[in-house]
Amino acid sequence: MALRKRKPTRIMEKALLRYSAMKKIDDDMCNEIDYGGPGIPLTKVHFNRQIDLCKHLLSEYNEILSKADEKAVKIKEAEGILSDMFTSVLAGAISRFGIDAHEINLLGGTRKSDRKKTVRKKEEI
Repeated sequence: MALRKRKPTRIMEKALLRYSAMKKIDDDMCNEIDYGGPGIPLTKVHFNRQIDLCKHLLSEYNEILSKADEKAVKIKEAEGILSDMFTSVLAGAISRFGIDAHEINLLGGTRKSDRKKTVRKKEEI
């Protein structure tokens, strides 16, 4: 199961639209407009830097998820091999000690004598 990658959010999409509008307004006025208040500069340059930061962080996040997906696949493969080895251990123990030996229980298997016998009920007419 692959981890879900993040797509650009609505905020980022809106920010790109606003940036385009800010750029057009600046070009129309032939001047860079400061949309911030006193002591808080907010020009299209500042806005674009924040957009780029968000894109970069999103890209890093998705890269980490890809690496996690690769590790998950490797873990699944290793567990498959381990499962096969476990089956082989039980088969080896059965051939060495017998199907009803105590060692089979110790290895996590079920001895033949411990298995439930299915009993069919007779239907009454």
